[in-house]
Amino acid sequence: MTTPATPHDTPRHTHATPRAQDTRRQATPQHAAERYALAAAGTVIIALTAGGFWLSYAHLAQVAGQHGLGSSPVRQWAWPATLDAFIVAGELLMLRAG
Repeated sequence: MTTPATPHDTPRHTHATPRAQDTRRQATPQHAAERYALAAAGTVIIALTAGGFWLSYAHLAQVAGQHGLGSSPVRQWAWPATLDAFIVAGELLMLRAG
């Protein structure tokens, strides 16, 4: 008595699909423009994130110094760093999700 073949028993086809063949073609000018725009947007996002982090950190450190942490330079540095680290972590997670 033989058992019928299951999908796992059937041989796999190794033929390239038309979609797979399309990915091997040369990049078109449109693809190059899209890659350039993506790289430019990434550069702007990194610059804005760094600028925002710097401005936020500088202000929060000033506020911390004026409200009781001025006598402890380590705590005056750490307080805004912990807050702004959440911004950086969120940006990285959004980048990964994208």
